[in-house]
Amino acid sequence: MSFNRVLKNVMKTKTSPPTQEEQLKKKEEASAWAKARIQDPNTIIVDTETTGLLSRDPKTEIVSLSMINNQGRPILASLVNPGRPIPLDAQKIHGIENIEVQDAMPYSVIGDIAAYLMKGKHIVCFNAGFDVHLMVHLMGKYGIPVPDFEVSCAMEYYAQFIGEWSKSKEDYKWQKLL
Repeated sequence: MSFNRVLKNVMKTKTSPPTQEEQLKKKEEASAWAKARIQDPNTIIVDTETTGLLSRDPKTEIVSLSMINNQGRPILASLVNPGRPIPLDAQKIHGIENIEVQDAMPYSVIGDIAAYLMKGKHIVCFNAGFDVHLMVHLMGKYGIPVPDFEVSCAMEYYAQFIGEWSKSKEDYKWQKLL
């Protein structure tokens, strides 16, 4: 599956602010999505921590990869050796230090396990455009076949659920998790 296909599943078309009635419908839609994802045994919730942002650093690597099933049970939780030092600004964000990843497996191994677990599943990330994009990018870099999977972005649905409109984005404002 190409990243463009993944990105199309994540991106929403921008619109004008919803009416109060439309917002209520959008909130119900987001709630129904969350309930469906939690009830679906094919759902895998994924989170990554990284050395930085791929858009700013083409050598960005994953330093932590976590996957849980729809019941909240870990199916993969691993530190990942990025093969290079973790920049201090990234360490300040996620708290993972170089010494913690020095003996961890590299993404060439962890990514292969992740790809196996993702095959035919519905992947949910809080920022799928970031996490899935980086995972797919690194699978390509390390010669790992990218499996077929569905993806959705919990951040987008959460923003829709909260309903705060961003005039500059012409879409719902992204919210921080509490």
